[in-house]
Amino acid sequence: LVLAHRDIPFVCLAAHESKCRDGFPDTSNYDALPGIAGGLPLGFNKYGYYVTLVCKKLPGADLRVDMVRREISEAHVHYDVIDHGPVFSAKEARSDIIATKEIDEIGTLFLKSVVFHVGNQKARNKPIDERDFVLVALPWDMRVNESDLAGYIDVSRNKIERADREALFQLGFPLGGVSPFGIRHPRMRRILLDVDFQSWERVVFGSGSHLHSLCIPATSADHLFQTFERI
Repeated sequence: LVLAHRDIPFVCLAAHESKCRDGFPDTSNYDALPGIAGGLPLGFNKYGYYVTLVCKKLPGADLRVDMVRREISEAHVHYDVIDHGPVFSAKEARSDIIATKEIDEIGTLFLKSVVFHVGNQKARNKPIDERDFVLVALPWDMRVNESDLAGYIDVSRNKIERADREALFQLGFPLGGVSPFGIRHPRMRRILLDVDFQSWERVVFGSGSHLHSLCIPATSADHLFQTFERI
């Protein structure tokens, strides 16, 4: 992925906000050099300043999507797959879906799934299989109160931190594609649900890919989410 423009700030912004179909731009090996595209290697040619980005492909990305869909199918719940452009968040997915008019915004609950590390800084530096996590599923426009969450799961506030993009990547999810289903991490301590499905017609949530979302009838939601811990 090559980005070129005559304005350096534009290149820097575009580089850091780039979206790749099969993963996300890998900037982990770039030194944080102040003023030089935020640490990105910057070049210049007749087209202007440019940076070259390498995209990471999620390991087992197709398998993760299959696991999500299989778990829903095994619950005997019908789902529809809604395609959209690469997104970074449930908010972006919602905007794309509404813009395509594939489903009616009225009566549709858009869920987001937020993953948190649980543990001190030393614990968060351990390999991914040795870390503890908590997932919270809630409406796209709500925020998780981390102090309340810490109290609910009985840990101190400084032991709760939102999982970053790299952690999600290692868990098998792209940013913008986290699903509340298909999770097989051995130390996912709790999966919490903060929503009431009663007043909705349909529910949309992450599919395990940032290119699709899944939609189910709200009448099936209580059954599908029955193993989740309601808060």
